[in-house]
Amino acid sequence: PQVFINGKHLGGSDDTIEAYQSGELAKLLGIASSHQTEL
Repeated sequence: PQVFINGKHLGGSDDTIEAYQSGELAKLLGIASSHQTEL
């Protein structure tokens, strides 16, 4: 699936996982990151 946040295209599942692991996803969602290593 393609993921969009506030109308901005993030990418597919691989891009979403990468953004999660780097902390970028939390930043885009406006939440504090507790950076976990497992999904």
